[in-house]
Amino acid sequence: MKNIKSKVLSFAIVLFLLLSFGSLNTSIAQAVEAQPVCTLEQISGRTIVDLTPYNGLRSDSDEAAATGGPFATVLVAGTYDVTLQSYDNHTEKNQIQPNEQWYLILKDIGDSTIATTSAISDLPDDIDNLTEIVDTNFVLTSSVTSATTYHDAYPDSTSANSIRPVCAAFDLVLPPTATIEAVKIICPTEDLLPNWGAGGEDITSDTASAFLEANPTCYTEDWTFEWAPDSTVNPGNQTETGGEDWTAFTSSATVPAGALIWVREQFNSDYISFSGDTTEPRDEDVSAEFYCSNDVLNYDNYDFIDPVEADQTYYCVGFNAPIEQPTTNPQCSDDVDNDGDELIDSADPGCHSDGNASDTESYVPSDNDETDEDDDGGGGGGGGSGSHTRCSDKKDNDDDGLVDSADPGCHSDGNASNADSYVPSDSDEQNGGQVLGAQTSCGIYVDKYLRRGYKNDAEAVKKVQLFLNDYLKLKLEVDGIYGSKTEEAVRVFQILHKDKILTPWGVTASTGIFYLTTQTEVNNIMCPDLNLQIPSNLINFTASMIN
Repeated sequence: MKNIKSKVLSFAIVLFLLLSFGSLNTSIAQAVEAQPVCTLEQISGRTIVDLTPYNGLRSDSDEAAATGGPFATVLVAGTYDVTLQSYDNHTEKNQIQPNEQWYLILKDIGDSTIATTSAISDLPDDIDNLTEIVDTNFVLTSSVTSATTYHDAYPDSTSANSIRPVCAAFDLVLPPTATIEAVKIICPTEDLLPNWGAGGEDITSDTASAFLEANPTCYTEDWTFEWAPDSTVNPGNQTETGGEDWTAFTSSATVPAGALIWVREQFNSDYISFSGDTTEPRDEDVSAEFYCSNDVLNYDNYDFIDPVEADQTYYCVGFNAPIEQPTTNPQCSDDVDNDGDELIDSADPGCHSDGNASDTESYVPSDNDETDEDDDGGGGGGGGSGSHTRCSDKKDNDDDGLVDSADPGCHSDGNASNADSYVPSDSDEQNGGQVLGAQTSCGIYVDKYLRRGYKNDAEAVKKVQLFLNDYLKLKLEVDGIYGSKTEEAVRVFQILHKDKILTPWGVTASTGIFYLTTQTEVNNIMCPDLNLQIPSNLINFTASMIN
């Protein structure tokens, strides 16, 4: 009997230990339960709100238990598709909880509610995770800086409805757009313009090229155009900029699809003006022309595209010709006694590079100054300013026995053997030519931001063109216009000095933009004493604009 009691006691002890150990294992398993993982992927245009530490929400307690956060985020005003992700461990728990749902409250920096999302659906009893798009075309009227989770069933004491918000995704919905391509064609004379103001075929991708093929003396020109939404009034056919309601572009623009839009060009007074809202030119039967898409009518600078369909490209083309300027001959070939010395043109010493009217070879008919006094009070004329071009006057002006190209003073590098460095326009045989950066005192040469399609400082552009002509041995027109040829020359200069101009930005391709490092390199070449350093602090701040 004693033996039986002992066995029963032993069995009871073993059973107790087994039950206790099983309970302990369950507690441990629950304690190390895996944390939920956000499975929403980062894609372009998406902002993910991480709701770590994934605190659970429940509906049967106080409001604090039904909310979580706030969680920091940044959402700009716009339209979004919203996705929410929920988690609860349904594998090891009794999950008869009918309302495991939550939503987000979005607030601005002042803690004012901007919007509230829809709630995610109840988490089914047979799964642990649920990901669901809860809103499409969800509109934020202003920026959001925080998100707060909130239980959708609160207050509901019939069940805990426990649920753990994991993360949310806001996918920016971009509005549908279309594209405008615009071309400006310049012809040497107005009679070559198409005269489509009374009506013509729609403007297409082939219109400009077909016209240029038929009119080979005409050419495309860099130009600035503008577009504006429907109801924007015409700022004037002969107006340069339309104002704040108009968006400028140089050749291509992305515009919202849908309603009608207006397109115009920025007028340049060096060219023929527009006649206006008329099918016949009003001013001496001449007019500039501008047409877009199917609006090929009238001689005005105000055309529409309607309708603007998504993902379509629409074409515009402008035609013009320069205003004819009266031509006048230079003073040394105009058959007029301009300086009152009773001597005209070739008979006037002021029209000769050596001041000798008997020397037919020194006559300069292109000289526009008949006076026979140069800048330092000496005799003899020649040159646009009345000063001698002493490096091409066939005279030994500095008494060194050397004349013109044989004189080192007429070479930019001081080497009379280098034909490429000869500067025939140099007015001083003694100064060793005009060497970049050789000034006795100098300063900043150019400090302006310049680029193609930008409203540039014309004088700064001229300085850059002069520099490029001298440094790269080019023949750019010094007109103050930052066009395609000037941009290409800047690109060449940037490649030649890539270690100092491109490498600091972290790029290898030239940009054609005359900015920080390009400015610095040009200024150091023009004035080595400056020894300007690369403005790395500004580069770090603005590099994202290029990269």
